[in-house]
Amino acid sequence: MGARKSEIVTLDRECIQYAKDGIPYASGRTWKLVDRHDGAIREWVLPEMAILAIEQQVRLIRIVDQIGTARPKRGGRSMLSLEGAPKHLWAEIGGGRSNRTAALRNTSSALRSFARSIEMTPDPDDQGIAVHRFRKTVARLGALAITQAPKVLKDVFGHKSIEMTLYYILADENLQADIQKVARELRVMKAKESVEIIVAAEDEQDQKTYGGLGGQAAQMIDTAIKVHRDRLHRRGDIWGAESAYELAEILTLQGKAWQFVRPGVICTKFPGTEVGPCNKNKGAPEPARCQSHCRHRLEEAFLRGDVDASICEAVKAFNEAGDRGDELMQALWAAQVKVNINRFADIGRKWMGDASVRKIVQQAAEERAEIVVNGA
Repeated sequence: MGARKSEIVTLDRECIQYAKDGIPYASGRTWKLVDRHDGAIREWVLPEMAILAIEQQVRLIRIVDQIGTARPKRGGRSMLSLEGAPKHLWAEIGGGRSNRTAALRNTSSALRSFARSIEMTPDPDDQGIAVHRFRKTVARLGALAITQAPKVLKDVFGHKSIEMTLYYILADENLQADIQKVARELRVMKAKESVEIIVAAEDEQDQKTYGGLGGQAAQMIDTAIKVHRDRLHRRGDIWGAESAYELAEILTLQGKAWQFVRPGVICTKFPGTEVGPCNKNKGAPEPARCQSHCRHRLEEAFLRGDVDASICEAVKAFNEAGDRGDELMQALWAAQVKVNINRFADIGRKWMGDASVRKIVQQAAEERAEIVVNGA
């Protein structure tokens, strides 16, 4: 959950709820960054393991309710029966002053006691175990493992601004180095995966060009595979299990290159040595200006369906606009076809069989030729 102490202790035995789509979440209350004196209802989406843990805790606390008397009897009746069935999820048990009819408040003491019971130090790295420390640990893990982590963690933590979340992520002086290390490893692994997809497609004679990968960078990777194979052959080696990783390190400059532009789109441009249409210079790529015709652009296969459907809709709208004599709308939809037609080679070849698409592509080629002639 990445929750605060004040939020965790508000969870009751019926905190697990299910949305209409079946997604489980924990319902509690928060006071941080809320103007109301009674706080506000907060919901945390939970994985299955967390649901099981809370359900187990519910069973445990109900067993505790049945062991002995909750408080000294007065007049022959238990205080538990006077106050009704308890609802708190966490109770403080053990010791002469514990009161399991009330919700747990001293979470730090309970966590330290739990650590000692499992033979773990209660002060790892000379820092006491506390709920807030776990909250920062969630931030660290998220920052290392999740793309767009600040935005995700902002929602998880209930922050009002991204700056507050960034403070959590960068609170550890070693975290920035860890993030860079993980980012480099992820880039190499993504390149390795792309290489393996293309190699597997060659071996299986897949009809999808480059194993379904798109963008002009897919051709670059295919060429790099052939060059690397020739290099191995000259050394007397053959393509093996480690070959894809070796090539991935070369393609990414050991994880320094390859930038995730948006879901499914990767920029393979080497900063400082290659130019691209996004910035017209050798600096770092500018994701907001990524162009579909860039030779450094790589697109993952899951985008194929969207691209195919986009071309289909654009062609349909282009023809309908032509029937109405609406040249302005025709130009708009023709631009959509030109943007998408070369994103995946085999999809582009398929649509080149359509007369309207051929007309659009031919006009675009003539316009480019005219620009070149005028420029000369």
